[in-house]
Amino acid sequence: MIQQVELNLENSTKRAITAEATVTKLKQELKTAQTLMKSLQEENGILQLKLAEVSNQDDVHIRAQDVAVQLRSAADGAERSLKCLLEGVDNLRMISSYVANIGRLQEDPS
Repeated sequence: MIQQVELNLENSTKRAITAEATVTKLKQELKTAQTLMKSLQEENGILQLKLAEVSNQDDVHIRAQDVAVQLRSAADGAERSLKCLLEGVDNLRMISSYVANIGRLQEDPS
């Protein structure tokens, strides 16, 4: 019985360590996504300033299309990063729930 409790404790510790590593990784990914977002916002500001400087209507239309394509691409990349982060959050919640329920499973000998 004591060996089973020790084994369960060891397994719980391993899962907790894995969960902590996942949290650290996701925090880094979030930081990277935030840095990317800030960079894209700065680039967007620069592109908007350049767009404002253009006086020729044809050039404005062409540049606007280029900016739109770049902004759409940036938004798609940011969306992919956010989806990945949200999947990681869901995984962490699942691991947390599993770890929280370990105590209940150990108490129920059946």
